[in-house]
Amino acid sequence: MRNKADKRLWTLSIVGCVIVVLTVLFVSIKVETNNVKNRIHSTIEYIKDQYSMYNSFNDAVEAKSLVRMVEKVQQTARNFKADDQALEKEHLKQYAGEQKLTGIIVLNDKDQQIAQYHMGSRFQKVMDYVMEKEETQQFIKYLKDYLDYVFKCYDEQNKSHMIVSIGCTGGQHRSVSICNWLFDQYKDQYQCFKSHRDIGDEEA
Repeated sequence: MRNKADKRLWTLSIVGCVIVVLTVLFVSIKVETNNVKNRIHSTIEYIKDQYSMYNSFNDAVEAKSLVRMVEKVQQTARNFKADDQALEKEHLKQYAGEQKLTGIIVLNDKDQQIAQYHMGSRFQKVMDYVMEKEETQQFIKYLKDYLDYVFKCYDEQNKSHMIVSIGCTGGQHRSVSICNWLFDQYKDQYQCFKSHRDIGDEEA
């Protein structure tokens, strides 16, 4: 009789232990599942916040560029006196240089063009001079390899905006040349927008 009682007690103990282990395991899994859900939810909310901030930042940058361009045009219109002397090419060239503009188009009251100046070929010579330098060629090779890699990563992460800033001492020759080169390299592959802060030139 005693052996049977001992066996029953031993069996009940084992069953009890199994029940306790299963209960602890179930509770642990449930707690961990809730923790994972909370972490995923927090991560999603963080990504949403970052995405919203990033879009707001990019919208603000583009809006600021457009506002700066409009203000530049308004300032030019206020300061420019369209007399016969002012319409001469040399005067337009001088005024464009003073205002850090790449060109000027003068319209009459009927919105008809009556004069214009654009640095065009002159700046192309500057760009050719900058770009043919051996150190420039080496620099843009490394720069393009880097940007190709970064753009690829951005595509894989479904990111839609990236700002690339190029600077030099005066902001009117080397950085402008490299920015124009980059724009030409990527404009057919991505939707690009370029802005030259110090010479007031923008293009999309």
